[in-house]
Amino acid sequence: MNKLITILALIVASFGFSVANAGQFGLGVTGSIASIDASGTEADKDGTADSSLRSASAGNNAMISSIFAEYSLDNGFTVGFDHIPGSANVSNKTITRTDDSAESAQDGNRSANAEIENHNTFYAELPIHAGLYVKAGLLEMDVNATESDTVTTAGSYGSVTIDGEMWGIGYRNSFGNNGFYKVEATKRTYDTITLNSTTSDKGNKVTADLDATLATFALGFNF
Repeated sequence: MNKLITILALIVASFGFSVANAGQFGLGVTGSIASIDASGTEADKDGTADSSLRSASAGNNAMISSIFAEYSLDNGFTVGFDHIPGSANVSNKTITRTDDSAESAQDGNRSANAEIENHNTFYAELPIHAGLYVKAGLLEMDVNATESDTVTTAGSYGSVTIDGEMWGIGYRNSFGNNGFYKVEATKRTYDTITLNSTTSDKGNKVTADLDATLATFALGFNF
């Protein structure tokens, strides 16, 4: 989180933030249609007991809402913070596998999914022309593995916090005395997710990659 704040502070400084160039604060809400894609593999932690890889991919289309606070300079340059409350599943269905092997302790049904929550974005918007702007930001969120099984030796994978990057383009306009709206298209990529099983023996490790594409409408008010 400190890395995100430091980078945005440097961006603001590069644009000569001063009293003479002061602007205004804004608060608002957003609604987005998100296309989420993920792919991952499960393997033995050290690869010595089991060298096989189990791979899967998943996706989901979701409606997402968020709240944001931002500061805009008179020249249109904006920095802000966006938070998505609640959680969302990575996949629109739970992935299930049935094992029947020589080791009865490994036999049974395994089901898994993942959810994301506590999603925060620090962003900057650079105006181009006539309301158009480019946008970039740094992301942070929690990924929680949700699994269930009938396997007696199975472990759980817990959760992890990961970072990411966001970039896109948007259009901004005003209405009334203090109102404004924004329409955006953004792409978000995240660091590779690594989760280790809690199994007491060799255990397994899951690695996954996640990205999302969002179409967003934002409504806010300046003060």
